[in-house]
Amino acid sequence: YCIFTCMVRMSFMVYCNFFCFLLIPLIAMFIIYARIFLIVRGQLRRIPQEMQKAISIFLLLFLFTVCWMPINLINCVLFFCPTCDVPMYIILVAILLSHANSALNPLLYAYRMRSFRRALMEMWKVV
Repeated sequence: YCIFTCMVRMSFMVYCNFFCFLLIPLIAMFIIYARIFLIVRGQLRRIPQEMQKAISIFLLLFLFTVCWMPINLINCVLFFCPTCDVPMYIILVAILLSHANSALNPLLYAYRMRSFRRALMEMWKVV
């Protein structure tokens, strides 16, 4: 069996991967996109298309958070509370969810952006 936690230290997964590479940039992105959203909302009458783009970016960020946060929170629980028992099916669902993020992004782009939707449909017609 290949057990990921035997190959990568949980301290690295929590401190480096989660706190440094995910949580801090995620908080920064939410602050930046919230500011962009407020600016665009204030100019809504002049540039309604920009509001749609700001909402699309926020949805991508939200989807990323929903998909990646569970596995990282589970890693924190396992690291900071070694006696806590997290059922294997919850871990597997969280891993699957983190991988699903890559598949969901094109669907969100296709749903929110007409030009991307057309290009995606053209690509599937050729295949």
